Amino acid sequence: MLPVPAILAIGAGIVAVLSFGGGFLTSDWRAGGQIERLEGEKRLLENAVRRCQGDIESVRAGFEEMQRLREAQEREAEQAMREAEKDAAAHSRQAQKIRTAAPVPAGQECEAIVREQRAYVIARHQ
Repeated sequence: MLPVPAILAIGAGIVAVLSFGGGFLTSDWRAGGQIERLEGEKRLLENAVRRCQGDIESVRAGFEEMQRLREAQEREAEQAMREAEKDAAAHSRQAQKIRTAAPVPAGQECEAIVREQRAYVIARHQ
C-alpha cells in the first residue's frame, strides 16, 4: 500500500489535470462561441461593404452623367451666345440705321411705313 502523502499527491495531480483539462475545454467552448459570433458579424459587414461599393459605383456613374450633361449644356450655351451675339449685332445695326435715317417727307408717311413693314417681314423670314 502507498503512503497517505503519495495518495494525496496522486489525487491532487488528478484533480489538477482534470481542472486544467476542464479549463481548456471551457476556454475552447467560449472561443468557439466568440468565433461564431465574429464570423456572423464578418458576414454582415461583408454584405454592408458590397452594398456600399454598389452605392459608390452608382454615385460615381451619376456624377459622370451629370458631368456629361453639364458639358453638353455649356456647349449649347456657348453656341446660343454666339448666335445671340450675331442677332444683337444685327439689331444694333438696324437700330443705328433707324436713328440715322432721314425724316420722311410730309405726305409720304404711309408709303414709308409700308416699305418698312415689307422690309421687316422679308428680313424675319430669311
